[in-house]
Amino acid sequence: MPLSRNRWRVKAWLVFLMLALPAVVRAEASITFDDFRPRDGWLVVDFALHDALDFKKLDTIHRGIPTTVTYEVSLFRARSGWFDKVEASVTFAASVRFDVVQERYVIQQDGRREFVSNQDEMMRRLLARTGVPLAPLTGLRGSSRHYVAVRARLSSVNLQQIQEIEDFLDGKIPGDDAGSDAGEENGNGVLDVPEKLFGFVASLAGLGDETWEAESIRFLPGALE
Repeated sequence: MPLSRNRWRVKAWLVFLMLALPAVVRAEASITFDDFRPRDGWLVVDFALHDALDFKKLDTIHRGIPTTVTYEVSLFRARSGWFDKVEASVTFAASVRFDVVQERYVIQQDGRREFVSNQDEMMRRLLARTGVPLAPLTGLRGSSRHYVAVRARLSSVNLQQIQEIEDFLDGKIPGDDAGSDAGEENGNGVLDVPEKLFGFVASLAGLGDETWEAESIRFLPGALE
């Protein structure tokens, strides 16, 4: 029996994912802290995520698939005999998409859209963070040891985004529930693939989420210059 349109779509998605599998060894990514300093009465930090965009991730970006890095930055005050206290925390994200027509990178962060044509510059803007404000210095104990913890999560396409693509290909309007019965009758396209299988293949293809964490050295806010 000939495969239905949705079954062909499933095969097309899996072939697309598998084609993104280069035979390379992934470098170990890491987060490094460059500086802690006061600025305009605030404690700011510079840090960078290294080796997060390997060959697979760059190939994914160059196929036009958006990639986002979400940063969670927290300032802790170390305490003896008890849990360290979170003094401040901030979360922000930066995303990149390669415009295959204009052959340039579109970077979105801090409510701005930037365009760059150089790959190294794209990686610098996406992975190097400078002057991230954490907390007013007046609210910190200058003689107590503090440290900064960073969690960086890199993510590309996911099942929700593929569902949106499936709906678009089926001519569905966002928020319109009409035609849901037909979807049940014809199958759910790529979503017929078990989620665990999709996650496994997506991870191999460079599309899965990855997370890195790091802590800085201890420092005294009152001793910063």
